[in-house]
Amino acid sequence: AVVSTQSTGQNKDSISQIFYADDGLGGGSISSVRDWWDRVKREGPGYGYLPNPGKSWLIVKPEFEASARAAFPDVNITTQGQRYLGSFIGTEEGQAEFVRGEVAKWEQEVDQISEIAAAEPQLAYTAYTIGISKRWSYLMRTTPG
Repeated sequence: AVVSTQSTGQNKDSISQIFYADDGLGGGSISSVRDWWDRVKREGPGYGYLPNPGKSWLIVKPEFEASARAAFPDVNITTQGQRYLGSFIGTEEGQAEFVRGEVAKWEQEVDQISEIAAAEPQLAYTAYTIGISKRWSYLMRTTPG
């Protein structure tokens, strides 16, 4: 479901937005994102899109954090970034931390598959080719650097 919002053109209050299934993303100035968020909360349910402030994240530069917290008291706010659709949006430091966490999970999964491979090599191969390798490939394609 896509909630249609009118862009205000090339001025500083325009919003860039992306919706994929039930994940929506909007970018712009704090005030324009606040207007967009209010409109999504108001009009989204008519399209089956139910925004949840407790599960939503606002990624801001450190110098805008205070004004973001004032404008969005019910939304999670970060200056580092956040996972989005299996990848990461944010700072290079946040991205590096995210990738380290993913690599640690993959290491555990490869260790588990290695143990399974001793008794069930085809099962381990299938788990690797259909599961782990696809997630590695996706992260490499969608995460800069």
